[in-house]
Amino acid sequence: MSGRVTVMDAEELIGHHPRVFHTMSATAWPSVQRHGLLSTQQLIDLFNLDAVERDRLLSAPRQRSTVLRAPGLPPAVIRDQKPMKFIVEKIDPNSSLAAYLATVSHRR
Repeated sequence: MSGRVTVMDAEELIGHHPRVFHTMSATAWPSVQRHGLLSTQQLIDLFNLDAVERDRLLSAPRQRSTVLRAPGLPPAVIRDQKPMKFIVEKIDPNSSLAAYLATVSHRR
């Protein structure tokens, strides 16, 4: 076994895992109630983060969670990605960490 991530189509995934659970910080519940479950990229856009903060949150696996706050919005939490500590070893050689993180950050 190579240890590489295998691609599975949506129907195969649903067949293997008919129930999916999403865990989140209790701090984020009011935001989810108001806006729905948003991707990292959507949260960054909603909270209008500056370029430095965007880059920090999107360009490398996050070592800590970040609570977002803005006037008129309930707080939201962008979770850490500590479980991804070995992801570089698992990414297809024809891809990159940057491409993987961009894909993950656009998913809900």
